[in-house]
Amino acid sequence: MTAFAKLKAALATAEGDLTSKRERIASIAADLAGLDLAGVDRSEIERRVDSAIADAARAGLPASGLAEPQEQAWRVHFNRFGSENPFQLFAVLAPDRLRAALLAGAPEGGISSGERAEKRGALETEQFELEVAEEVLIRSIESIGGAQVPRREDANPAIVVAPDAELEAS
Repeated sequence: MTAFAKLKAALATAEGDLTSKRERIASIAADLAGLDLAGVDRSEIERRVDSAIADAARAGLPASGLAEPQEQAWRVHFNRFGSENPFQLFAVLAPDRLRAALLAGAPEGGISSGERAEKRGALETEQFELEVAEEVLIRSIESIGGAQVPRREDANPAIVVAPDAELEAS
C-alpha cells in the first residue's frame, strides 16, 4: 500500500470517527431536551400539592361581611370568595379531600429531581468529552489533510478556541 493510500485510508477512518462522534453528540442533545420535558415523579407532585394547599390554607377565609349591618351580607362575601377562590376555599375547609382529589388524577411515572440532576450531569460530562475528542479529531484531520473541516453550528466555542495542550489535557 502506498503512502498516499495509507493517508487516504487514515482520513476515511478519521472522518468515520468524526461522524460517529457527531451523531452521539446530537443524540445527547436530544436526550437533554427530553430530560427537560420529562414529567416529575409522584413524590414531587405530592410535595407541590401539599405546598399549594398549605399556602392557600394559611391565607384563611375572609371575615369581611360578618360585621355588616345586613344579616345576610356575610353570605354574599363568602359566596363571592368561594367562586373567585375555590382552591383556597377547599384548602381551608377540606384540605385532605382536596389533596386526594388532586392526586387521584396525577400521572404516574416521571423522574425525581435527584435522578434528573444525575442524568443531566452524566450526559453533560459525556457531551463535553465527545466535543473535546471531536475538536482534537478535526484538528488532526486538518493537519494531515490540509483542508478545513466545518464545525457543527452548536459546537462549544470554548472548546473550538482552546489551545491544543488544553484539549489534550481534558
